[in-house]
Amino acid sequence: MYDRESDMYPDVAKWLKFFLGERNLRAEIETFPVDKIVLSSFLQQRGFHVFFPEYQSFEIEIDVLGIIKFKEKADLVFVECKLKQITLRDISQLFGYSKVAKPVHAFIISPKGFSKSVNYLLNTLHRYDVLEYLPGKRINVATWNPQRREIVASTLLPPGTI
Repeated sequence: MYDRESDMYPDVAKWLKFFLGERNLRAEIETFPVDKIVLSSFLQQRGFHVFFPEYQSFEIEIDVLGIIKFKEKADLVFVECKLKQITLRDISQLFGYSKVAKPVHAFIISPKGFSKSVNYLLNTLHRYDVLEYLPGKRINVATWNPQRREIVASTLLPPGTI
């Protein structure tokens, strides 16, 4: 297991690069642990800001960032990592970030899965609407397997979204 959330970031960044690379064969994929820097500053420092005209509004501190770079455009991917069970508050944080920066994928993961209330909301009530940050774009919630260093596909909510 991990002692701190930041201990997860290298494994998550590696998984994310593989995940995105499989789905974007004609793109350049880069992943970064960026929890200690505001996203707008990071994008500017790395020159990615040219792809995001509204980047100055990205006052966001995401844990792991993915960039899918094509010739003339780029897309963002967010991953929030939690060591404890994922709560609605955790999902709400990522929801806010995703409303602002509009990533093509947004994940929240934890080795301990989700809280009872999140499990009830999503698995029993099927309230996937609370995950939708843009039309057709939803936060993906999943359990992280620290031994295999990947998400547990059978826990992915909403099911079949990736």
